[in-house]
Amino acid sequence: MEYYFVTAGAIRDEHGVVHRTYGIALWKDGGVRRKIEDISTNKHHVKLMAGCMNRRRVASVHFEGVVEDMLACGSPRVAKNKSFFSQAVRHIHIAAIY
Repeated sequence: MEYYFVTAGAIRDEHGVVHRTYGIALWKDGGVRRKIEDISTNKHHVKLMAGCMNRRRVASVHFEGVVEDMLACGSPRVAKNKSFFSQAVRHIHIAAIY
């Protein structure tokens, strides 16, 4: 079974200030198989992304592409739509079928 979950990290900016960052990892076959770190400093945003990917059962082969497309769409606040990330994931699945 594949499962996406939020990871935490940190980056230091040019002024030496440390910022908490969040990414997404893929759990498959008993271990972490892939991860994308430092997606955002907004934990809620990244949790929405991972949750959507789990609900839509995004295949591991599409992991990076789906995250990229979600980021290209902007933040959930900009979209003002609960199905915001679902739409981005849906487009990836449709493209993968054809």
